[in-house]
Amino acid sequence: MAYPEDYAVNIHQRLLFRDLGVLTHEVARNVVEVGVAGIVVSNHGGRQLDYTRTTISVLEEVVDAVGGKVPALAFGAQAVLVGRPVIHGLAANGERGVRQVIEMRKDEFELTVALCGCPGVMDITRSHVRTECDKLHSML
Repeated sequence: MAYPEDYAVNIHQRLLFRDLGVLTHEVARNVVEVGVAGIVVSNHGGRQLDYTRTTISVLEEVVDAVGGKVPALAFGAQAVLVGRPVIHGLAANGERGVRQVIEMRKDEFELTVALCGCPGVMDITRSHVRTECDKLHSML
């Protein structure tokens, strides 16, 4: 399957970006061949289909498929997109609400890194994370 311009949008000076829910290694390889600058691994919040794979369960597969073009942080993510909580903060308390949500997320993230026993974000590895796939494999 080819992925022409209708799948990858030319944003600025050939900077291509993909955000259609990359959930498999095949799609990841295809969009990299098109020349994307970044991939958003997403199942669109899991709100559309009850039986789709979760983002965290496919992240490692997608990162491996792009051949190390995305540096690893645990499974390989470089960033996390957070939409809904920010919108809730905006609706509840305007700009101040957005700032509160971002600050809360930052504090929670820093605490999680510390609870993992890591001095910093770059110290997080795959061994610090378990997914439903890990649980399934451990039962076999």
